[in-house]
Amino acid sequence: MVEINNALEIIENLPPDNIMNQKVSFLTGDENASLFIIELNYNQSLPPHYHTKDIEIYYILSGQGTITTKFYSQEKNTDQLSQPVKKGDSFTIHPFQIHQISNQYSETLQILALAPSSHNGKDRHFAEL
Repeated sequence: MVEINNALEIIENLPPDNIMNQKVSFLTGDENASLFIIELNYNQSLPPHYHTKDIEIYYILSGQGTITTKFYSQEKNTDQLSQPVKKGDSFTIHPFQIHQISNQYSETLQILALAPSSHNGKDRHFAEL
């Protein structure tokens, strides 16, 4: 039997995550590839952070916001880039790429993220943008 989880029902009943400052929930997967749902309301942001291994793939389910990125480097300072994202957009975050997603709009921003399960725990490093 396949375990089926409805992302929209899960996120609707989920309390905010105190560490990440928004609703985030594991939906399915394993340590290699896991599916998460993230919800940001008006004026909420993911704290800037990066991962040392593997990529993350994001897909915007609804709403719009801004993704701000910068590569983490001890040797050199890389340029920060902010880009708008909206419903239907997808993008990849690479290892050591500091990223922060923000919602400055009244509509709730809902995101599906595909990443190793470690990205929601031991391989999540908070940083400055």
